[in-house]
Amino acid sequence: MKNPFHDFPVYSENYLKIITKDNESVPLVLNTFQSKIEKAIRKQREDNRPVRIIVVKCRQSGGSTVGTAITYHECSTNFFTRGMIVAHNIKSTNNLFNMCKHYWDESPEKIRPMKRNSNSRELVFDNPKEGEDPGLKSSIVVGTAGAKTEGRSGTYTVLHISELAHWPNAGTILGGLLNTMPSSPNTIVIMESTSNGMGGDGKEFYRRVKEAELGKSDYELIFCPFWEADEYELHHFDPFVYDDDPRYHGEEELNTLLLKEGFDPEKIKRKLAWRRYKIKNDMGSDIMSPLDQFKQEYPSTIDESFIASGSPVFDVQKIKAEYQGLTSRNPTLHRGFTLSQITTDYLKVYARPEKGEIYAIGGDVSEGLAIGDSSSLYVVNSKNEQVASWHHKVDPDLLGDVMCEIGRLFNDAILAPEINNMGITTLLRIKEKEYPNIFERINKEGTSDKYTKKLGWRTTAQSKREMLTKFSAMYRDGIAKIKDPLLLEEMMTVVTDENGNANLNGKDRTVAACIAYQAIGQAPSTFQVEVIIPRTDE
Repeated sequence: MKNPFHDFPVYSENYLKIITKDNESVPLVLNTFQSKIEKAIRKQREDNRPVRIIVVKCRQSGGSTVGTAITYHECSTNFFTRGMIVAHNIKSTNNLFNMCKHYWDESPEKIRPMKRNSNSRELVFDNPKEGEDPGLKSSIVVGTAGAKTEGRSGTYTVLHISELAHWPNAGTILGGLLNTMPSSPNTIVIMESTSNGMGGDGKEFYRRVKEAELGKSDYELIFCPFWEADEYELHHFDPFVYDDDPRYHGEEELNTLLLKEGFDPEKIKRKLAWRRYKIKNDMGSDIMSPLDQFKQEYPSTIDESFIASGSPVFDVQKIKAEYQGLTSRNPTLHRGFTLSQITTDYLKVYARPEKGEIYAIGGDVSEGLAIGDSSSLYVVNSKNEQVASWHHKVDPDLLGDVMCEIGRLFNDAILAPEINNMGITTLLRIKEKEYPNIFERINKEGTSDKYTKKLGWRTTAQSKREMLTKFSAMYRDGIAKIKDPLLLEEMMTVVTDENGNANLNGKDRTVAACIAYQAIGQAPSTFQVEVIIPRTDE
């Protein structure tokens, strides 16, 4: 039987000590943010559920501290409890482990569990003497997210994942760790991190935050904006005057928000003065403006923390507004047309084929590997409406079969497979089947003035930039009408770096949509979309 969790705030204040920035050892009194996490865990445990928490935090908000304290509390007060703490680098791992050792060192002897000699990675709460009271038989082990196999062995009761957005190989490592956790109500998983963009190392954390936010997982999402923290105020400052200095953009909006939250005007000024001080003196780098870095490190909203890490290509607020109410639908089609099982299983239809309508299908082709991305198809009509989608891992030649089947279903739609890498195999399969309507790109022959037509879509640095710009403008202006919620989710993660370059790796649905809106331009109707003319295929 586990100790009840409702005693944790009293336990931490009376028995746990932390080292402050001033190198003082003081009791761990939970701040506003830490209390949110504690209350969420207590509620889940009272509901007899496995505790699952994901935390988006500001810098130095105490998220790692309280996660480590909860792990220590569970393992040092219960029998047969194994805890694991995994951080993103060795320095952080050592800091969190030293925090656990400090909890033990500074706790009153009356509640301190027996401990065997610890090493640099593990605290073992056993009797160091043989043949006597064995002790709790509990332990805490720490690890660093540097190896894909970290934490795969053993079974744990408490798992504290620290700074997940900064882990290399986050998805692979996390999958192994989570599978060491039983699904019993006595288990606790706490994932916490500052944001680190929507792609790269930060992709896995962003994905899991969004799943929790949309109710697609059982993880409870915890967020504490910077203005909820009492310590983020400046008490000694010149008379505060609102101005239109672009360095501090957003002050008026924050003032309105905090008034609605019940803050008095003087407290708001102290918080905004602190914000100004941080932006002016502590923020900014060669790759990020001071204001954007402040938003990432001390966000006011969850979206702000992720968006500030890169410039979004698509209008995120528009996406969020349109997302609600969309549901992916599987088709039931009866036109005397027999589809293969692989086509039927992964095809989603949002509008049935209409007689006389013109369609195009853009295709992003994967390499067909088990660990690779999926292939994706986007079907659009001449009114710019998405009418169907298909998404799955499949060998590139079989994707050609799928494209032909869906193409014939939609009035011999124009097929536009991306022919980079394995896409050539898809194109050859389409040609083998003598499909009548394949996208033709205009290709410039080297340095000459000669242009030729070639089949399929080739993505180059120039064509990628232009097709993405075209698609984002069409979506912004309400021209491109998207029906697939999974595409909208993906579009929120497409960002440009400081050089204006967008990484589309893993954005299979987005690439397919971009290509489809280029391909529909070859439709023989009065409707036209500009067809990109790349300078060269190379």
